[in-house]
Amino acid sequence: MPHHAVRHVWNDTALQKHGKETKCFVLECHAEDMIKGQPLTLAECYAALLCLQGADSKQHKQDLPNIMRIAFGMKVMVTQNVKTDLDIANGAQGTIVDIWLDLNELLLALQQPLIKLKYLPVCILMKLEWTRTSRLKDLEESVIPVKPTYKPYRISCQTNEGTIVTHTVR
Repeated sequence: MPHHAVRHVWNDTALQKHGKETKCFVLECHAEDMIKGQPLTLAECYAALLCLQGADSKQHKQDLPNIMRIAFGMKVMVTQNVKTDLDIANGAQGTIVDIWLDLNELLLALQQPLIKLKYLPVCILMKLEWTRTSRLKDLEESVIPVKPTYKPYRISCQTNEGTIVTHTVR
């Protein structure tokens, strides 16, 4: 079993335990593959699947997950170097202190333990255990905003006319 799979199971189990202990709901959001702001067609989905199963698939999405679960008070870790001079780097740890949802999001059933979001959060506020960042206006010390990450990759697929076209998927 790859160590990434073990890590994902461990994290999901810890998040479920956190939700039960703190009585916090867990928010689930799914990755959205889009071409020019539109969902992929069936042919494009197939081409993306083939592309992402290839030998260099890790380069395409840089290990971004298809499903992300988050909760208030959840412990988190930075997994990429963002601003190393400010100690926002791989391995930095913190806690989610707020989640700003998309204005179009309707949360009708906040009593459910798992809420599936229709839109990616606008921003997650993370309080770092250690950082050299300056205090941001209207935020507590050591709190930074984290926005959704987008990683474009290219696919090639055949049109109904038989031509091969290349698209950038975001």
